[in-house]
Amino acid sequence: MSVRISASLSLAAALAAAAAPSPLAPAATQSAMASDDSQARFQRAQELMAAGRAQDAAALLEELVQAHPEAAPLRFALGQAYLSSGEPRRAEAELRRALALQPDYAPIRLALSQSLSELGRQSEAIEIARAAVAEDPAAVVPALQLARLQIEAGQPQEAAAVLQALLQAKPEAPGARALLASAQTEAGDLRGAAETLEQAVRRHPEAAGLQANLGMLRYALHQPDRAAEALRRALELEPGRAIARFYLGLSLAESGDRAGGIAELQSTITELEQRGAAEAAPRWLSPEGYPIAVAARAALGALLIESDRIEAALPHLEWVLERAPQHLAVRYQLGQALLRGGRATEARAHLEIYQRLNQARELYELGRQLATESGDLARAEAALRRALELAPDHAAAHFELGRILAARRDAAARRHLELARDNPALREAAERLLRELSGS
Repeated sequence: MSVRISASLSLAAALAAAAAPSPLAPAATQSAMASDDSQARFQRAQELMAAGRAQDAAALLEELVQAHPEAAPLRFALGQAYLSSGEPRRAEAELRRALALQPDYAPIRLALSQSLSELGRQSEAIEIARAAVAEDPAAVVPALQLARLQIEAGQPQEAAAVLQALLQAKPEAPGARALLASAQTEAGDLRGAAETLEQAVRRHPEAAGLQANLGMLRYALHQPDRAAEALRRALELEPGRAIARFYLGLSLAESGDRAGGIAELQSTITELEQRGAAEAAPRWLSPEGYPIAVAARAALGALLIESDRIEAALPHLEWVLERAPQHLAVRYQLGQALLRGGRATEARAHLEIYQRLNQARELYELGRQLATESGDLARAEAALRRALELAPDHAAAHFELGRILAARRDAAARRHLELARDNPALREAAERLLRELSGS
């Protein structure tokens, strides 16, 4: 079973940390701004950014830039505001102007790299981040940004090399081990990732996220008792971390404590329900890409069936299929449970849907393989279109077909990518391709 490991230091946080000392570097700029109320207005813009009001900050900074067009710090701040407002194209333009005025200020290049990444121009983003690392190999933020971009671009081995070099120079680099574990996980080196997180946990035993990630990896390595140990520690530190409780339930069940697993999964569901729709939305994803609220009910239903509690399982399985009708395992489990409960007609309907969806899944896998391994895009497209005939809501098939169409600038790509981004696991990649299409 695969796992999704999250780094403890986000790219946005890293950029914010890099920019925390006010970027008003040149004395001439400060003097010019001090001649009117610009300094106070700039401070107000920073306050608006800190309060999450990026659009208001951008409006204020636009006025300041008009008054001081040669002030690189103002253009940098405006570029950051555009980034936070979801306007990467405007951010790119403003950041390039800032960089031309102050080419030696690394945070501007890092923000530019981020804007290019959000526009889907990964190779350009990586090159800018790589240049920043080359100038100062021991600098933490550039290395973290480069590694994260490489992971997103499907280059986890390269990311791991960057992070290992950083840790040799700065063993205490914040977030580096968590990100290295993510790179190792993406590269399939789960044991290496677990060892990296064990090192991180020894340094930061009170970090709930590290403990949770370690527990998830131990579960994937079929070490349920050690997984439960780390996950319980994560929940002691942060009781509301639903992903930790979910994996604790799975770990207990795998270790033979089915009753304990059922209890933890029920607690996961109850906690998410108590938080309401906003908190129960896909904050965390299961290995299969489903929100934890969906994955917990699917796992609970399966355990209840194993315990011969068929009637108790049915509402959970039906709830899952209302929200994730493509969930093959749950569709099959529900069909089998209904058969065991003597409801043959309903069971037959679900099992027929299962057969159709399973055929669509096989066609999707064929299409993806043809596209990525053999480069036979014509056959790949045909397989994916057939998969969507059988399962019109198959988000992954929409994404793969959209990617093929986008490569040849076919306008139909947009519709498929817009449908794909409804899936939380595909949203970021689909939006990146959509931005790239918008800029072509």
